[in-house]
Amino acid sequence: MDDNELLQLLEKAIIGDESAFQLVYQATHRDVYRTVAFLVFNKQDIEDERIARRASQGGRYVALPA
Repeated sequence: MDDNELLQLLEKAIIGDESAFQLVYQATHRDVYRTVAFLVFNKQDIEDERIARRASQGGRYVALPA
Protein backbone atom coordinates (compact mmCIF):
# COMPACT_ATOMS: atom_id res chain seq x y z
CA MET A 1 0.00 0.00 0.00
CA ASP A 2 1.47 3.35 -0.98
CA ASP A 3 1.30 6.57 1.05
CA ASN A 4 -1.58 8.03 -0.98
CA GLU A 5 -3.74 4.94 -0.43
CA LEU A 6 -2.92 4.98 3.26
CA LEU A 7 -3.78 8.68 3.53
CA GLN A 8 -7.15 8.12 1.86
CA LEU A 9 -7.93 5.26 4.23
CA LEU A 10 -6.87 7.32 7.24
CA GLU A 11 -9.22 10.11 6.19
CA LYS A 12 -12.08 7.61 5.98
CA ALA A 13 -11.15 6.00 9.30
CA ILE A 14 -11.15 9.39 11.02
CA ILE A 15 -14.78 9.93 10.06
CA GLY A 16 -15.74 6.50 11.34
CA ASP A 17 -15.30 4.06 8.45
CA GLU A 18 -14.55 0.85 10.33
CA SER A 19 -13.46 -1.10 7.24
CA ALA A 20 -10.95 1.65 6.42
CA PHE A 21 -9.68 1.50 10.00
CA GLN A 22 -9.21 -2.27 9.71
CA LEU A 23 -7.23 -1.86 6.49
CA VAL A 24 -5.00 0.80 8.06
CA TYR A 25 -4.50 -1.39 11.11
CA GLN A 26 -3.62 -4.43 9.02
CA ALA A 27 -1.20 -2.43 6.89
CA THR A 28 0.64 -0.80 9.80
CA HIS A 29 0.34 -2.82 13.01
CA ARG A 30 3.57 -4.78 12.63
CA ASP A 31 5.66 -1.68 11.94
CA VAL A 32 4.03 0.16 14.84
CA TYR A 33 4.67 -2.77 17.17
CA ARG A 34 8.33 -3.03 16.14
CA THR A 35 8.83 0.70 16.63
CA VAL A 36 7.26 0.70 20.08
CA ALA A 37 9.18 -2.43 21.08
CA PHE A 38 12.42 -0.68 20.09
CA LEU A 39 11.54 2.50 22.01
CA VAL A 40 10.14 0.97 25.19
CA PHE A 41 12.76 0.54 27.88
CA ASN A 42 10.72 -1.81 30.07
CA LYS A 43 9.92 -4.90 28.03
CA GLN A 44 7.17 -5.83 30.52
CA ASP A 45 5.24 -2.84 29.13
CA ILE A 46 5.19 -4.61 25.77
CA GLU A 47 3.69 -7.72 27.35
CA ASP A 48 1.11 -5.52 29.11
CA GLU A 49 0.08 -4.18 25.69
CA ARG A 50 -0.36 -7.73 24.39
CA ILE A 51 -2.64 -8.51 27.31
CA ALA A 52 -4.61 -5.29 26.77
CA ARG A 53 -5.03 -6.13 23.08
CA ARG A 54 -6.41 -9.56 23.85
CA ALA A 55 -8.83 -8.08 26.38
CA SER A 56 -10.13 -5.42 24.00
CA GLN A 57 -10.38 -7.28 20.69
CA GLY A 58 -14.14 -6.87 20.71
CA GLY A 59 -13.74 -3.09 20.65
CA ARG A 60 -13.22 -0.78 17.70
CA TYR A 61 -9.64 0.07 18.54
CA VAL A 62 -7.15 -2.54 19.63
CA ALA A 63 -3.74 -2.22 21.19
CA LEU A 64 -0.56 -3.27 19.50
CA PRO A 65 -0.46 -6.83 18.18
CA ALA A 66 1.71 -9.63 19.38
